[in-house]
This record gives sequence, C-alpha cells and structure tokens, in this order.
Amino acid sequence: GELRASVPVLIERDGTVFNMMTIAPASESMQQAGTSKGAAVVPANQQFHDSAIKAWGYIDISGGTPTTSSGYNINSPGDGGAGITTITFVRPMASGSYCVTVSPESTNETNITSYVSNKSAAGFTVRTTVTGSYTDNIPFNFIVTGRQ
Repeated sequence: GELRASVPVLIERDGTVFNMMTIAPASESMQQAGTSKGAAVVPANQQFHDSAIKAWGYIDISGGTPTTSSGYNINSPGDGGAGITTITFVRPMASGSYCVTVSPESTNETNITSYVSNKSAAGFTVRTTVTGSYTDNIPFNFIVTGRQ
C-alpha cells in the first residue's frame, strides 16, 4: 500500500503565527483526480498526475539496431525490422489511451516521417519512413503522457 505521513506546517511572518495546519502528501488516486486543494505534491507521487510525463526516450539506431541513449520508464527498444522500433514500459500505462509525441532526428535526410502505431498499456511501436519507404538509422525522441 501507499505510505502516507502528515507534516505540520507553520505559516509565520516576522515572528507572528498566521496559521498552522497539517498537510498530507497526495495519493496516486488524488493525483489522478486532480481536485484536492489540501494535499502536497511530493516527488514520489508527482508522476501520478495525468499531465506528468510518464515515459520519454532518445532512441539511437545504428546498423539497424535500436538502443536507448537516454530515457525514463522504458525497457530496451525492440527491432521490428527496417524502420520499426517497439517501445515497452517498465511501469505500464492504464490502457492504450495515452498520448505519444515522436520526433525523428536527422541532418542528412529529408521527407522523414515517424509515427506511432500499436499502442497498448504495455507500450507502442514507432515506424519511420524516408520518402515513403521504411528505413533504419534515423534516431528519434518521444514523450508519453496520460493515465498510468
């Protein structure tokens, strides 16, 4: 279960006490509801709010093999063939209804398109084409937001 602790907060100015209250950290369900005005957002729970980035990554592809240069909440990328990379989450999303923004990076190619397909709670696929043909060796960045 969740660990929760209440912390007393003393509000004072120039030695005069204005208010004393107890603030408890927001739980996962409180973060997802987003309606509490009396709970504190602490680092251990901030990622539970729907607006927080749930996963991100920079995927480098060299010799047709995708690798994670940097990232958060992702396992090693999978190679699904030319221009097809699968991303799986360490902690899955609640469903396949989340947002992925993907951006290819290249200084040598034009007419590059990267798009997302096959979204599930476990992960998604990025497909990259150059002038309509699937191709490897185009690195890309992505971020994921939504309910986890």
